[in-house]
Amino acid sequence: MVNIKPSSAAEAPLIEFNIEGFGKFNLPVLGQPGVPFGITNAFGVFQSAQDGGNDQQKLAAWSLMTQTLADTYPSAVRILSRLDGDDVAAVFTAWGNESKKYVPGASSE
Repeated sequence: MVNIKPSSAAEAPLIEFNIEGFGKFNLPVLGQPGVPFGITNAFGVFQSAQDGGNDQQKLAAWSLMTQTLADTYPSAVRILSRLDGDDVAAVFTAWGNESKKYVPGASSE
């Protein structure tokens, strides 16, 4: 038997999103220790498809990202599913941008 004690995704730094009129949710800072592998993988596929994929690849990437988020951050999907495409795109853009700006150990306030 192989016994593995996983690191907790709860230890990953989080970005708080407040969607006015809909609610708040958290998503992990991409690229930081503790981010679930599924999120890292799905976001990579998503970004690759957005950067140069055809329509079918983009749709498949959206589906993978949505399902992975539903599995790992269901509260985010409950809110995102109520938004239109432009608002969801704004969340994904902000998620990537905030992750790039993240400085480990720096206060978010």
